[in-house]
Amino acid sequence: GGPNALPNPSDKPFDGSETNKITYSVERLLEFKLVCKQKPDQLGDVQFKVVPIRPAPGGGRPGGSFGGVITAPPPGTGPVRGSGPNDKWARNTARPGGPAPGAAVGLVIEPIKRSDNAWKPRANASGPEATIKAVNGILNKLTLENFDRMSKQMLELPMTSVEMLKETMAAVFDKALSEPKFGEIYADLCRVIVENKGKGETWPFVDVIEKDGKFFWTTTADESVEDAKRLVGPFKSEAEARQNGERATDFKRILLNKCQEEFEKEAQIAQAEEELKKKQEELNVAINAATKDESKIAAIKSDVRELTYNALKIKRKVLGNVQFIGELYKKKILTEKVMHSCIVKILYP
Repeated sequence: GGPNALPNPSDKPFDGSETNKITYSVERLLEFKLVCKQKPDQLGDVQFKVVPIRPAPGGGRPGGSFGGVITAPPPGTGPVRGSGPNDKWARNTARPGGPAPGAAVGLVIEPIKRSDNAWKPRANASGPEATIKAVNGILNKLTLENFDRMSKQMLELPMTSVEMLKETMAAVFDKALSEPKFGEIYADLCRVIVENKGKGETWPFVDVIEKDGKFFWTTTADESVEDAKRLVGPFKSEAEARQNGERATDFKRILLNKCQEEFEKEAQIAQAEEELKKKQEELNVAINAATKDESKIAAIKSDVRELTYNALKIKRKVLGNVQFIGELYKKKILTEKVMHSCIVKILYP
């Protein structure tokens, strides 16, 4: 047989026009291989081209991995670039200034409105904020290679209040605990500060005041603050008041108090682990219940994850503090007596 053995792809007779192309699928065309052995004389010179078809969203064309059809243009015509709407070579015939291809005609796009609480770049910080920003910048850049230069910059930062001094110390302390591998560098930085701002050094914000023949020291000149909150004392002499003020605002003392405060949080580890254990038991009961409440189980699992993270965070901070205390002892900031007390407490809690 010949091609007539197979049904025609269209009942409409071929008139040779461009719009009346005969289109076969790949599978359909391959069926002709079995019945078409010779080229018909009336076929003439025909040129074929393969046109890829884009798969529809959610899946490709069934029947093969190469989605495509073979299109036979009418006799006497060849492949025309840009002849189809999906042809990648098709020119854009839209007028300049007109809507982009695929754009919705008549769609009105409103300009973006600025919200009332929109983010704005912060102006250059000043005062305490600028100092703390500079402290964090120094800590982020601190390395063994630039230690001398960075530590000098740290000493040159202005300290105008005891709050600023405590925030500076807290920044160094938190950095040491969060990066225990670099604890020795931060301990060295503390050593430099202690040696240059140690005993006998009075911060400019510490002032001695005399009232009714008695002496007090203060860290604020704001007289609107109540004396009970502003003044520390009384002392018998100005020298005694100044000495007490120097000791209370000593960087080393503030640092050691912070270490002790963090060291005593060791009990929080056991407390956090106990809370986690109770929550895990609650989860096991909910899972093994005869009637399971999936929403309740999901909520308990969320609590377990949060408690696990908190317990791990506390444990890492306590262990980081222990390591930092050891580094401070190596730099002779901590005495042997204090170090011995810490070791005994760790071994015999």
